[in-house]
Amino acid sequence: MKKTWVAGLIFVMTLGAGCSDPVEITDGKSLADITLGQSTAADVRDRYGEPDTLKQHGKFSNEMIYASEGLSFFYRQSDAEKSVSSISVTEPFRLETDKGIVLNESTMQDVLKEYGELKWTTSKGSDYWFSEHGSIEYGVLRDQSVPQFPLDKELHLSRKIVRIDLNK
Repeated sequence: MKKTWVAGLIFVMTLGAGCSDPVEITDGKSLADITLGQSTAADVRDRYGEPDTLKQHGKFSNEMIYASEGLSFFYRQSDAEKSVSSISVTEPFRLETDKGIVLNESTMQDVLKEYGELKWTTSKGSDYWFSEHGSIEYGVLRDQSVPQFPLDKELHLSRKIVRIDLNK
């Protein structure tokens, strides 16, 4: 899939309920000082320490999982530099976009209202349906009580955003 940069997009996030210092994602391409395509796995370790889990996704990518932070950082196995190519944000991160989309509060209906359209994507067997907007993907858990395909759009519009991904 072709990814484009989202200009002017700013996210403000707070780690956990008690933290008062915001962490910013700017222009849909960086989280604090971790920048897609520039920062490496070593930079992530310097910032967040050793990951809780290092998960290998076939022969394509590795995922550095920081479950207690609600963060995952991906890099391609074929990349000798191990440059960060994707960042996934989930609970317990407190996140609100400049468009007012709030992780674990807003729904796909809110995304539709802000962007004017939904670009639904998933892969076979995935637990999520995403709507892709430039380098940002908003994810909802798919309803397991209905077949994955075709997408039941009406059913998933009311689902809360539980994951936001930044992709290079």
